[in-house]
Amino acid sequence: MNFDLYPILLEDNNIQLNLNKEFIIYIKNEILKKYKTLRRYHRLKRNNLSYSNLKYLFSSCKFYSIKKINDIMMDFDINRELLINNVICFRFHGSHVETRIPRFLNIDNKFVQGYSLYIAEGDTGLSGKNKPQKLRLTSSDLPIISFFRDWILKYFKQNLNDIDYYIYIPLNEEIDYKKYEVLLSSKNLHIYYDKSVTVPKYRISVDRKLIIDLFLKIEDKVKELVLNSNELSSYYLKGIFDGEGTAYCKKFKYIRLEMKNKVEVEFLSKLLINLKINHTLKERNTRKGMYTIYLSRKDNINKFSDFVGFELVSRRQEVLNRIVNYYDSYSPVRELSS
Repeated sequence: MNFDLYPILLEDNNIQLNLNKEFIIYIKNEILKKYKTLRRYHRLKRNNLSYSNLKYLFSSCKFYSIKKINDIMMDFDINRELLINNVICFRFHGSHVETRIPRFLNIDNKFVQGYSLYIAEGDTGLSGKNKPQKLRLTSSDLPIISFFRDWILKYFKQNLNDIDYYIYIPLNEEIDYKKYEVLLSSKNLHIYYDKSVTVPKYRISVDRKLIIDLFLKIEDKVKELVLNSNELSSYYLKGIFDGEGTAYCKKFKYIRLEMKNKVEVEFLSKLLINLKINHTLKERNTRKGMYTIYLSRKDNINKFSDFVGFELVSRRQEVLNRIVNYYDSYSPVRELSS
């Protein structure tokens, strides 16, 4: 489904627009046609703006306040669609960072998978912390970083040079350059030794506040589509379980996911119900505010393997495969007696 992003962006008066000059000339001509001069238009209609400000809008201005340009357009009944069609790029008021955003976002399977992966591993502010200023995701699995990089490039059309990568390595570990060759071609790669990590940690970051704001604003729409499609439900669960899920195949065999975001966990439970995967959802007794989704038994594990799995985390997928193989080779007589 193609989803129009620009009307959402135009609802935020903190955003400024870079517009095609032909469109600005068109508005100015409409003013002159009716009022003869900008000064007369200012005196009779737009005296809420200073004349110098109004004059600047139609001379050397590069980025336009949404409210100001909307008010002027309303004076001449100019269709808002015309404004949308003439947007070049955006920036926040007071910022010098220009951001190009594709007008239409294709909300398909892979988009949904990347979206939920970010909810699991990215900085969203949903945990009650400060609202994030960057699109930033951290993981101990390099394939997740590579997947998310491709996701940013495909769906938000960002410049590869605007993506930063960070690697945090334990103090006693040497840098494996061959392992990181997928990132070494980037000019924006930063490698640090970090005494707080026991395994390498990877971070991908895009310094675009406008994108993370947009990401959060479309959450309701994305989840509405996901909830009404088993296929999208499957891909949403893929992303979230790659980020937060675990698989165990020892004395007890099960799949588990833990999150502090109660609303998100309840949403995931609905998706599992859609796919007829039985599970339990509860708050941990030993850790208040941490919610657990737990699933076990052959039928549920097999459905999870078929519809979800661990596409980006091979070590978890290997454990899941062992659980599936165990149940496949499990004696029915033994199963009935357990």
